Amino acid sequence: MKRIAILTSGGDAPGMNAAIRSAAKFAFYHGIEVFGVRRGYKGMIDNDIFKMTSSDVSGIIDRGGTMLLSARLPEFKDPEVRKIAADNLKDHEIEGLIVIGGDGSFHGADLLYKEHGIRVIGIPGTIDNDIIGTDFTIGYDTTLNIIIEAMVRLRDTATSHERTYLVEVMGRDAGDFSEGVGSAYEIGKELKKIVDTELRITVLGHIQRGGSPSAFDRVLATKMGARAVKELMSEESGMMICSESNKITTKFIDYAWNGIVDDTQKRKDIELAHILTK
Repeated sequence: MKRIAILTSGGDAPGMNAAIRSAAKFAFYHGIEVFGVRRGYKGMIDNDIFKMTSSDVSGIIDRGGTMLLSARLPEFKDPEVRKIAADNLKDHEIEGLIVIGGDGSFHGADLLYKEHGIRVIGIPGTIDNDIIGTDFTIGYDTTLNIIIEAMVRLRDTATSHERTYLVEVMGRDAGDFSEGVGSAYEIGKELKKIVDTELRITVLGHIQRGGSPSAFDRVLATKMGARAVKELMSEESGMMICSESNKITTKFIDYAWNGIVDDTQKRKDIELAHILTK
């Protein structure tokens, strides 16, 4: 393994920079050249690929977002578009690719491997924590703490003014934030008909994604980044890095959408939450 590339795709998540830093530094240590792909798969088809140095990843572990930038590319579903991307990687003599992102990003990586033989390793980076096979995704812990802090602040002002606040958080439908219920404004219209109190609505939105990653996310990202390079060095491919019971493991990347969801612990947590709110 002489050359690898790293990209971030989909929604940004706190800790992506820490994963980029770890993967790059681990590769440099082992004499591997590292290339960055700007703006995810869009940058891959645009050939926006550059050679990285240690200075590119210096001082980024505490930065939110992603220094490689990110973009969504629905056109990547087209096999001809994927061929352009694969050819660009091969033109740079890149032997392995690390994809940091969520479910959609993993689908793209899996197809590059199966259709064009590009050796890929996926690192789960998404605030939603909705990747099957890993207990935690990079960015989830930071985002959860941002939500908690916002709720504490809102509770203070709600109590002071004797108001009721309806808060909409951003995410998909994994349930870890209790997201995916619906629009706060639409639900608020119905609540106002039955709740005899002043009702205010707050939508947290993209504020959940920004900011410096938590210590947990920095450590998780660092471990996952190094493990991804290690897997490529051992000629593994089509795998994703997982965190299970505080241990870094691997699974086939398609486990992210074909795997079995074990929600036993989640159901126990919900049951406990119901007890504590009575």
